[in-house]
Amino acid sequence: MHAIEQKLASMAILLILSFGSLVGTNILDAVEAFRPGLRVLGVNSAADAPNYFQCEQVFLASKSAGVEAFSHSVLQIMELVRPDAVMAGRDDYVPEMAVWREQHHQ
Repeated sequence: MHAIEQKLASMAILLILSFGSLVGTNILDAVEAFRPGLRVLGVNSAADAPNYFQCEQVFLASKSAGVEAFSHSVLQIMELVRPDAVMAGRDDYVPEMAVWREQHHQ
């Protein structure tokens, strides 16, 4: 494993859902002091969020396909990245967070 891969593997992962919202921006600002040991990943439904550059990785979850498809996309992203912490920038994401928690913290 290369040094960069080792560093990334040892960093805690914070997944911010709807990071393009005002709440998501505030979460990014609040964790800024912890960034050296934190990988910040974001999920957003809009492709033009102005703060994309603040995340190490960004995932788009389109709401245009309907609520069920959107929910499924968010759950797939959470399964893929296996975050250490998840924060919601909008209340819309709370149901997906509850489902994911039930599946992974029994």
